[in-house]
Amino acid sequence: MPHRDPTYIVETVLQPLSQFYDDPRTVELRMVRAGQVILDRRGEGKRIVEVPELTLAAVENICRILSGHASVA
Repeated sequence: MPHRDPTYIVETVLQPLSQFYDDPRTVELRMVRAGQVILDRRGEGKRIVEVPELTLAAVENICRILSGHASVA
């Protein structure tokens, strides 16, 4: 079942951020508050980007899933 596969779960929970980490120019991505990330890309520098789907619940879920995934790996 795909919903039990740890890789599938991590990829799904990180989906709101994929537009940034799929870009090879991305050097750093920080979630600083709900709805915003700090994005650092080669040739562009750092900037704050609005990500409305990155709610507080989504940020908490990302942290919870990634901490659980790290302890399994």
